[in-house]
Amino acid sequence: MNKSHCNRRVWLAAGTAFSGATLLSGLALPRRAHPQVPFGAVPRVTVMQAAELLASGGWILMMRHEQTVPGVGDPPGFRLDDCSTQRNLSDQGRVRARRAGDVIRSAAIRLSLVRAGRWCRVRETAELAYGPFETWLALDSFFGQSERAPLHRDAVIEFARGFTGAGNAMLVTHQVNITAALEVVTEMGEVVAARFEGGQLRPRLRFVPGSA
Repeated sequence: MNKSHCNRRVWLAAGTAFSGATLLSGLALPRRAHPQVPFGAVPRVTVMQAAELLASGGWILMMRHEQTVPGVGDPPGFRLDDCSTQRNLSDQGRVRARRAGDVIRSAAIRLSLVRAGRWCRVRETAELAYGPFETWLALDSFFGQSERAPLHRDAVIEFARGFTGAGNAMLVTHQVNITAALEVVTEMGEVVAARFEGGQLRPRLRFVPGSA
């Protein structure tokens, strides 16, 4: 195995563990998560409707961070270790994040795992909504660096390939990551539920718990 391939495997699994096993199986990854999904083709449902479908467990839930202050991306020269340099959640976004967690718990949607990227708006969404979470570099933003999309996408797909259990996995991240993995455009605070089926990660439904 060459050094570059080894480094790629380490990055894909960095900071992650599931049932004590590596998330990478060594199998070839599909180039696309699924066939093209037209905008609006993934139905938006209520939280209670989602809860019925998610009761079986084994779903991958990709959530875009909650509402932020105005802006796109982050200010020039932002730093991951300094939230004051980033675009952050608005006060309303914080309210919605707390509400999202309350609504998901009230609906008895089981989460066996919560992961989030390193951006402050993502981490704050995850913490306010769900409490403790794991940091996963695959959920970091690559806005303005589209050449990194396959690396982030493939990590999510390979994780989904091996995910099993009675609960569901909540991945709190950014728009670009959700679009790369699922080819779905979301609003802030929206959750897209997907399953790994037939060798592909397929989006099946979407809901907005923070507005319920």
